[in-house]
Amino acid sequence: MGAFADLAASAQTLINDLGRTVILRRDTGATEVDVAKPWLGVTPTFTNVSISVVFDVFSTGEIARTEVLDGDVKGYASSLSLGAVIPKPGDLIVDGTQTLRIMRALHFKPNVDSIAFELHLRPS
Repeated sequence: MGAFADLAASAQTLINDLGRTVILRRDTGATEVDVAKPWLGVTPTFTNVSISVVFDVFSTGEIARTEVLDGDVKGYASSLSLGAVIPKPGDLIVDGTQTLRIMRALHFKPNVDSIAFELHLRPS
């Protein structure tokens, strides 16, 4: 562990305490066919990881001068709670009945210690 290991642990504690448990869903690229009902076609398969996310809104200035659209939200996830999964554009965050697509994942990693991710999320 590097010099920022304590900061990573603190980020995880804060995000777990203040955030909501959601599902990070990634399309594996694989497909399945129900052999009993092949006429239904193929269905994609997903990997689901339970994580905590703190949600926030973008400021008016961020919406006006960037690729952020009205209705987009920020999310913060602890690197330690993600394990080996690194969020990437196209992944989904499932929060109850709402599904948000990750548009951008900014990685806070000052050296070897991964601390957190800032997620740009768009309702899908």
